[in-house]
Amino acid sequence: MPSKKSASSNKRSRRASAQQSLLEGNDDEVASTDFSDIEDKEIDSMEYLFVLQQIREEAHNAAQANFKRQFAAFAAEARGHAAVMVEEMNAYIDKLEMDAVNMRSAEYTGVQVSVNAAREWSTQCSMVNEARAIDLSDIRREEEVNEVSKLIECTATKCAQAHRRLLRKVKRDLEVMRKQEQVITDAKGLVKEYKKLFRHPHRQ
Repeated sequence: MPSKKSASSNKRSRRASAQQSLLEGNDDEVASTDFSDIEDKEIDSMEYLFVLQQIREEAHNAAQANFKRQFAAFAAEARGHAAVMVEEMNAYIDKLEMDAVNMRSAEYTGVQVSVNAAREWSTQCSMVNEARAIDLSDIRREEEVNEVSKLIECTATKCAQAHRRLLRKVKRDLEVMRKQEQVITDAKGLVKEYKKLFRHPHRQ
């Protein structure tokens, strides 16, 4: 006859086996487990359902704990990826800002060079104007220069007028030539038609 200690051990073993089967989804195996000798007397159906409910709750708690562990690992990995993305984005923004600063610096340098060149040119023009002013200090000399300037301006005006007249004449001549070419082309076409008629007089 088995001892109480051996019987108790067997009962715990069957409960653990049933719990493992339920965790693995083997409900048929749980249902076929013999719980008749868990107590000294035969257990009724309510106690059997109570044992099953305990096993199911333990299985649910284990699954929930496993899910929490997996979710925590996933969240940690996601936070790591997010941190890397933030670092890369910050580095990219810093690069864009540096490029913008370099572009503005280069643009400012180009503008500064242009300004310096303009100033130098203005200085040279001022020096030339001063030299001319010295040469024209004499009133008579200034009058002579004014007369020459007027003559040059008048000549330039006449040249411009002559140029415009020449352009108008060229346009008129081109138009006449175009019309003459059109007349010649039409005449050639008529000659061809007459030749066809003379070669084939019976055709209408």
